[in-house]
Amino acid sequence: MRQFDVLRNPGRQREAVPYLVVLQSTRFEGAKTRFVAPLILASQANVREHYLAPRFMIEGTLVVMDVFNLATLPVERLG
Repeated sequence: MRQFDVLRNPGRQREAVPYLVVLQSTRFEGAKTRFVAPLILASQANVREHYLAPRFMIEGTLVVMDVFNLATLPVERLG
């Protein structure tokens, strides 16, 4: 998986957070984890449109990048 790939969220909160975006550079592709940002449903977002919370349309779903809940997840969990 490459930087800025969008993945379906494999976690329990996938109803509110349907996608994740990989932020980690491909320079570290040998690592066993990936640094990701959750893409939350815009309807659930408690933030106004802002350059720190960009909005995207993915598969017809409006989402917001939640930069306040960044995480590192194991590659095998992401698929």
